[in-house]
This record gives sequence, structure tokens and C-alpha cells, in this order.
Amino acid sequence: MPFAQQVNGLRGELLDAGFALADEVPEGLAARPVWTDPLAVVLPARHPLAAYKRVALADALQHPLVMCHPEAGSGCHEQIEAMLKAGDAQPKIADHATTLGAMLTMVGAGAGYGIGFAISSQVSVMNRPDVVVWPLTGRSQTLTTYLIRREGEPSAELARFIERARPNPLQAPTYGAASTRMTNASGPATDSPRRS
Repeated sequence: MPFAQQVNGLRGELLDAGFALADEVPEGLAARPVWTDPLAVVLPARHPLAAYKRVALADALQHPLVMCHPEAGSGCHEQIEAMLKAGDAQPKIADHATTLGAMLTMVGAGAGYGIGFAISSQVSVMNRPDVVVWPLTGRSQTLTTYLIRREGEPSAELARFIERARPNPLQAPTYGAASTRMTNASGPATDSPRRS
């Protein structure tokens, strides 16, 4: 559910809680970090970087990007932009997408349109054979997910839900089914040329 719809549902008391990548919420709502997920690069299935099992951020930034739309208010744009600003390279933005599905369609179209960044588990549930999702090498880049809710004392049920919203810290991140099948012509998949 898009961030704006979650905000409306919370304000209208249709929802008790929601999840978003945004920590800035309108007045009357509260956001609490509940977990982080590793950021991954989303590539067209036939992209040259798809031959590697992990991709260096510097290699990814050599290609046009499809980014989260800044006006979507989801927090995705802000978190990824902050990560990119921390690096030396100037990203080439091909376009912006208002939803993950739209970004995957743009990336999956291939033809040099662009690549993207996302949480791998979100991409894997969409079952898109036209894209692959690889982890980034080097320093771990993560996106923080926030539980958003109305301010005030939560109900007993919501309080239990909030407490259980944290994932198992021992569970390793996954990068989708594509990561188990991708190899290059010269042998097993490897890291992209730059290892940072």
C-alpha cells in the first residue's frame, strides 16, 4: 500500500499501523524504526552486471538509474539519495518511479533505460523474471523500515504487534531466486570488477 494511502488509513482509523521507509510522518502520527534490510541493485536480466553475483556500488553508478520518486513521500528516495550523496560519483538519473512495480517495469524493459536499487525481499515477492537482484559489495548499505501509527497509547493488540514486528536477527537476507541460477559463460558468477 502506498505511503499516502497508509497515512489516510491511519488518520481515518481504518488502519492501526503501517510500514514505510519514511521516518517523517504528518502530525498526529509516529514512526518507529523496526528493522533494516540490505540495499540491493536491480538489473535487467540480460544486463552486463547480471553476470556477477555481487555488484560494487561504483560499478552500478556507471549506469543510468531509475530512482524512487521524491514526491511519493515513501522515504525510499530520501534514504537512497543520502547513500548516493555519501559517495564520490554523481549518479545519472534516467527517470523516477512512484511505485516499486513501476521501477521494476522500467528496469525490466532493459534497452539501457536504467537500473535501480531496492530491498531484495520486496522484489522477490513480485516474481519478475525480467530482472535480477544482486547484493552490493563493500560497506553494507541498508534501508530502514519504520512502523507508523497514530500517536498515543497503543491498544494491547497493537502493542504486541509492535513488539513482534522485529524480524529474527539471525535470519540472513536473501536476494531472490535469481541469485541461485546466475552464472557467466566463463564459470561461476563473481563480484563485479570493483570490490568497494
